Amino acid sequence: MGNIFDYVYFRIARYFFKRDGYEASTATHVITLIVFMFLLGISLITSDSILKLRNSNVKLPFWIKLIMFAIIFVIQYFVDKRYKGKYEEYAERWGDEKDSVKFFKGILVLIFISTPFVFIYGFKWILEKNTL
Repeated sequence: MGNIFDYVYFRIARYFFKRDGYEASTATHVITLIVFMFLLGISLITSDSILKLRNSNVKLPFWIKLIMFAIIFVIQYFVDKRYKGKYEEYAERWGDEKDSVKFFKGILVLIFISTPFVFIYGFKWILEKNTL
């Protein structure tokens, strides 16, 4: 199937093609969100400082929010650069899939998109459960 991000991009771009056209801005935004959420999930799991903050009601400082916002813009820049003009190439590669294959891969796309959210909320649930 190639790169899973490429396939997710193609499927989302195809779904929103009438609205976005070949630019596929919705697809690039979703890829950016997925990458950011994966990075956030990995950083939460590997961070010792988050374990120290679990019992406190500390809000994130403004500079951390600003850094996160900047990271999102950097990711978006590279995602836009990677996928600019790629819709037609991916349409040639995956455009004529059988319905059964498309359905199966569509389920995999949904699982892939939801994975970072499961990591983050699962990690939060584990932390809350361990504080009781």
